[in-house]
Amino acid sequence: PSAYHEFDRKYSTKMERQSRRWSSILPLAKDGLVVFPPPNDRIKKALRKGIPRDLRPMAWFYYSGAQARQDGEPKRYVELVRTAQQNI
Repeated sequence: PSAYHEFDRKYSTKMERQSRRWSSILPLAKDGLVVFPPPNDRIKKALRKGIPRDLRPMAWFYYSGAQARQDGEPKRYVELVRTAQQNI
């Protein structure tokens, strides 16, 4: 097999493992929404080992603290967009 096929085979295995790990960590809330648990040792280890591609944007938004900042200032984003549009 080519180098690409070999890489893809190994990477696909890794991605499957990530998906299984994260599906055991994240319960689904009502309406199929993902509920991220607060960081603990298990979550930190899972973050270091990788986040499945479909969860990555939402997970980083939550675990980077951006979600908490947005929740703390719900109107701030709209204000920033309005200010940016006025400066164009």
